[in-house]
Amino acid sequence: MRFSFPGRTPAFPVAFVTAVFSLILVFAGSCSRPPQADPAAVRATIEAVDRDFMAAFEARDGNRLGLLYTEDAKLMPPNAEPALGREAIVKAWESFFELPIPILRLEADEIHGAGDVVTSEGRYALVGTGGETVEAGKYLVVWKRTEAGWRVHRDMWSSNAPANAPATADTTAVSPKE
Repeated sequence: MRFSFPGRTPAFPVAFVTAVFSLILVFAGSCSRPPQADPAAVRATIEAVDRDFMAAFEARDGNRLGLLYTEDAKLMPPNAEPALGREAIVKAWESFFELPIPILRLEADEIHGAGDVVTSEGRYALVGTGGETVEAGKYLVVWKRTEAGWRVHRDMWSSNAPANAPATADTTAVSPKE
């Protein structure tokens, strides 16, 4: 069957147009979805990177920790300015190593997301030289799949302890709405 309009040349057959349109839809549908990784495999990999992270912390190896972050990562520790990029993150961890806290414990509770970006929510504990928990809290980490594997892209944590002092004025902070 052919469509035609008076004064115009005959159009393509309906079957041909339908076939081309169908191919376009199939191609567009397959391109729009990132490949889905097995959630159990992603969790296992992230837990393995967490173990590497804890081992690097215990070894007080800032460079090794830095390699677990993406090049353009952001570390957002509590009560401090963010560290932007791998080099700044290494320096931030090296300054943290000056504290008498030899052990970091991480436990991922939930992992959300799909494709090349996932988020993990979990709990941490900082353990002192006498084996006592110095601080316990929660964390939120955005992971990004890179050529080197899953790496930390955004890292933020906070203590479960109550705040002991009011916040100081910070001219770079967001102003409250009036």
